[in-house]
Formats: sequence, C-alpha cells, structure tokens
Amino acid sequence: MVMKKIILSYLMAISMFSPNLSNANMLNSSHYSATYFANGINYYNKGEYNNAIEEFSHIIIIIPDFAQAYYLRGFAYNDKGEYVNAANDFKRACDLKYEDGCKALRIIS
Repeated sequence: MVMKKIILSYLMAISMFSPNLSNANMLNSSHYSATYFANGINYYNKGEYNNAIEEFSHIIIIIPDFAQAYYLRGFAYNDKGEYVNAANDFKRACDLKYEDGCKALRIIS
C-alpha cells in the first residue's frame, strides 16, 4: 500500500508539471475553470481533500470532458480512502485518453 501511494504521488507530481496543450485550451475556455483548478490543487496540497474534490467537481460540471480534473479528483478521493471513487475517476480520465489516468488506474487495481 505504501509503494502504491508513492507511485501515485509521483504520477500526480509529473502530471502537474507536464504541459498538455489540450488541457490548457480547455481551462482557458472558462476563467472559473482555471480558478477552480488552481484552488483544487492548493486544497489538495494542504490535505484539504473534501475542498479539493469540490473544486475539481466544479470543473467537471463546466467542462465534462476535462480528463485532468477527473484524474486529480481521483487522487483526492484516493488520499481520503475512497478507493472506489478514485478508481472511477481514474477510469474516466483513462476513457478520455489521459494516459496518466490509465497508469493510476493500473496501480490501484
């Protein structure tokens, strides 16, 4: 379990610093989405997982195909111990062709 958490943390760190043009374009389509995204990451980094989940959920309502929002919300669920919700979000990110979502899903499965 500890090794899974380390690997998932590594994947999240990489994804946060990897440029993804399609994701940037999606966030630029809505000022609110960019704000929710930044807030979600800040809450996650502070360990405020419920708030992070709420922020990423707002993005998903605005941009339902934004895979990275599902991916990051999956991490918040995972760190809360809500593994089924985490797996569902990683799977959705994977279904949206976000490779890191597929990797995270394989790790927790």
